[in-house]
Amino acid sequence: MSGGSAMGGFSRIVLWGVKGVLLCALLLHLPGAEATLHGIKHTPVVDVNVYSKVAEINSSTQARFVPMFGAPGDIDSSRDDGSTIRLRLESHSGSGIVSQNSVFRGFFNAAIKLPCGVGGDSAGIVSAFYTSNGGTYPSNHDEIDMEFLGVRPGQPYVVQTNIYADGSTGTGREERFHLWFDPTVDFHNYSILWTYHHIVFFIDDIPIRRYVNRPEQGIQYPAKPMNAYATIWDGSTWATEGGQYHVNYTQGPFDATFTNFKLEGCVWDPTIQITPPECAMPTYKAWFNDNEMQEMSDKQLIALEWARSNFMWYSYCDDQERYPVHSPPECPRRLGNLNSIVTSGTPPSARKGPWRKTPKSKPVTRPKPATLPPVPGHKHKKRNKPSKFEASHYLPYSLWKTTFEVKLLKEDMIEN
Repeated sequence: MSGGSAMGGFSRIVLWGVKGVLLCALLLHLPGAEATLHGIKHTPVVDVNVYSKVAEINSSTQARFVPMFGAPGDIDSSRDDGSTIRLRLESHSGSGIVSQNSVFRGFFNAAIKLPCGVGGDSAGIVSAFYTSNGGTYPSNHDEIDMEFLGVRPGQPYVVQTNIYADGSTGTGREERFHLWFDPTVDFHNYSILWTYHHIVFFIDDIPIRRYVNRPEQGIQYPAKPMNAYATIWDGSTWATEGGQYHVNYTQGPFDATFTNFKLEGCVWDPTIQITPPECAMPTYKAWFNDNEMQEMSDKQLIALEWARSNFMWYSYCDDQERYPVHSPPECPRRLGNLNSIVTSGTPPSARKGPWRKTPKSKPVTRPKPATLPPVPGHKHKKRNKPSKFEASHYLPYSLWKTTFEVKLLKEDMIEN
């Protein structure tokens, strides 16, 4: 793992890797039956439902998240009847869990409270929620990443999105955003929608990035079932301002807490079922194949522009150091020099790459709709009261009804 139409639909907005030694499977004494992943038995840490969500069949199977790596005690599932997982980073090891079930197209969600050390120092720490099939397809794996990069005290947390397809690890598609809230105070929902037409990243139902499948242009796109992962690990060599600031373990322990896991889509284990199941066909009648799920509403487009104009400070499409002649084919075509590039509303700048120091300058601010959270000047703002946008406000699939419009029109979403 490293480290990114006038829409009339999407009216039902979606609900809400690191290698390591498999120690927790042997040392965690948790209730429940053992699960098997890639032929290895593990003690489950989290049980969630995985739905196929087809029109005629409402089938579900129990999905178990199992330990992937970590030392004894670094994975704690003792809270909330096992539905909340605390992953810990210590000097000897990070920790991570992986879903037993793999899903082909669909929706992945986790509500996360990110780590904050003593004095707010989280530099060098990488917390991640992502999908991957690297264990099944090591030479041509797919991956969709949301990585949260720790910062020095007083700096806004950074989320990095990235996409690999068919083993295209040589083409990093990183895009970086500053978060417009303090993610260490409350839980916030981080989501990935993956359909045959596009991939959309959400933060609290606000879309921040859209990656469209354009096979006619030879653009690589994830096309194999993936598992969901949650991890925390030491990324001191690159994560914070190009590796200038490392994890200060005297400020620990560093805990990332995950809850409200959701996996929705076509359940398919390619290690058992070689032939794709019927639900993997693009013509299959399922929610993730609906036409409206391939588009975005006008309000979502406004929100997407708001997030990218105000908070995206790096895009691989604008990086002339990495791509001096031609940017990857999915990027806007360059017209002359870098100053001619506009990537989804974010103005170009002299920023060269994700390894460089976070720039001091801000992107140009566009007018924002009144129903969107205010821009807090890219600084952490501690809330005086608990967030009204926590995991308990999650809407199930059966209640999908323009979640974005419903939630963003609530008065308690607006901070005056």
